[in-house]
Amino acid sequence: MKKSKAPYSLFVGIDISKGKADAALLQVFPDRSRKDKMLRKKIRVGFSKSSVGEFHQTVLKYADEQCSRIVYAMEDTGIYYRGFYSFLSTLLQKQESVVVLKPSYVSHWCSLHERSKSDPLDAQSIAQIVAYERDFKTVDPSFTHEKREYSALRTETRRYQQIRKMDSQESTRLIGLADIHCPELAKVFGTGMTFLKVLSVFPTVHDIIHADKQELLSLIKTSSKNHFGQDKLDELLSLCEDSLSQLEPSEADRRTIRSLVSHVLSLREELSSIRKNLRDMCENMPGYSQLISMPGFGLITASVVLAEIMDIGRFKSADALIAYAGTDPVNKRSGSSVHSEGKISRNGSRYLRHAIIMAAEFARRHNPVLAALFTRLKAGQKKRHYLALVAVANKLLRYVYSVLKSNKDFVINFKDLQKLREETRLTFFQNITTEIPKHSLRSIYRYEDES
Repeated sequence: MKKSKAPYSLFVGIDISKGKADAALLQVFPDRSRKDKMLRKKIRVGFSKSSVGEFHQTVLKYADEQCSRIVYAMEDTGIYYRGFYSFLSTLLQKQESVVVLKPSYVSHWCSLHERSKSDPLDAQSIAQIVAYERDFKTVDPSFTHEKREYSALRTETRRYQQIRKMDSQESTRLIGLADIHCPELAKVFGTGMTFLKVLSVFPTVHDIIHADKQELLSLIKTSSKNHFGQDKLDELLSLCEDSLSQLEPSEADRRTIRSLVSHVLSLREELSSIRKNLRDMCENMPGYSQLISMPGFGLITASVVLAEIMDIGRFKSADALIAYAGTDPVNKRSGSSVHSEGKISRNGSRYLRHAIIMAAEFARRHNPVLAALFTRLKAGQKKRHYLALVAVANKLLRYVYSVLKSNKDFVINFKDLQKLREETRLTFFQNITTEIPKHSLRSIYRYEDES
């Protein structure tokens, strides 16, 4: 490149998608008498070490001794940018740096400037953002802080959530078909293991009525571990004889029901295996025992929280942790016509957000301090339920931040108990314990006395 007489900076915008990246190179002069120039509007980069290395060398060719710095910028595009970011970081020289932008900020900036949408144009927009905007929003790539144990834990917990979702969907489909072809079965046995085992062999009312009674009784006893017997069989047969679903179904219906039962049983077996893996992984992991000292935090919830937070030292304050969970409130007020409250940002980790909301739903019933907070904020209005629940979740996140930072089990402060109504306080003191069961959500909070 021809040497420039004035100092300048190079800003490289990179738009990453699946399997490829588009880049743009912008030259910016601090002296405004010189006109900035988009040196390259489109650079195609493949997802390989050799391609990224060639791209890096291409950028360096445009820099001479007058170049004060080179800034690479890309969006936090989920899983796709990780490998690119990691390898590019290893190639950087002294005057080079790389930043990761918040996707919502880039999207808002492009919309504000009425930019057209394409990968090369997005790369140019990213270069202009880091060159001209002073307060552009960046994110700290969380995967760079991942230790192997946290990475493995995150993989297991997210797979658990995926299988739970599939199990819920398949169970709903199965129950829907059972309500058509054998609604009496759920009335007698519920929708547990006995329900599934009987459906796998006798999927319809017609099959149950014409089944061998001893075989059916044996199946019921085995699947229920002798909890159900002849009385339940008689009740089932009586209801089936009076059922409206006695017409013989098609073989396709039978195959579908048996297929769904098989899939549900397989999914639940896999869930059980993952729970065992999580228990083994978390047993000696720092922070786990502190989290399960709080009612509402069982194996799964504590595992998800640890996997998503990783190192609590990443967060400067409890407010930063709340922002990462995406439960920080977003209020909009303008004059007398715009007044919106109760919404949350939903930024950060949706897995952490879901886990903490579920824990808050339990804690608002069993923690006297949080129960009082929920009641006060809800103020008897149904529409304020979620607003109050989010406030409880944020309080729980402050507890989480505190116990992980201090590495101490959770206790309720005596001064917080003194703020409660006398009736609530007396009920709590009648149920205090110094030992919290390791594997029970229904444990009672310990408290710290005045001394």
